[in-house]
Amino acid sequence: MTRTTLLRLLFWAGMATISAGLTSWNSPALAADENPAPNATEKSKAPKGRLPPHYAKVVTQEQREKIYNIQEEYRTKIEAARAQLDALVKEEKDKISAVLNEEQKKKIEEFQTAAKAKKGAEKTDAQKADKTSPLVNPMEQNKKTSPLVDPLQQNKDK
Repeated sequence: MTRTTLLRLLFWAGMATISAGLTSWNSPALAADENPAPNATEKSKAPKGRLPPHYAKVVTQEQREKIYNIQEEYRTKIEAARAQLDALVKEEKDKISAVLNEEQKKKIEEFQTAAKAKKGAEKTDAQKADKTSPLVNPMEQNKKTSPLVDPLQQNKDK
């Protein structure tokens, strides 16, 4: 498989997992998980999974179990693809790094460290500004800072 194909596969698998998780909050399957089973061995035998969006409203218990089994079958394949993608990304980074000499590697590391520090500083500055700055009407702020003049305002001045 190509790297692009693996990325697409992982992206859509992740999106399906996320969307299933977000939409199944009110599903009967979730309510069943909240009530503990009397026998732990019975619970471990039952297939686990999450239904795709809106499926909980229309599928039968038998269909639900089939879907869970399909998800279990593909879960291992997706995990394998994810591991393969991680290995490919690491291999790519290693090969790219091998092109550089030691001095270049040190400079790259310095740039990356500086970028992380700058990003962290920007986050803390933005958080401080959000907490300390008074609420300002954006239109009022634009009037003070914008070199452009509002055409309606020009007509009022004349």
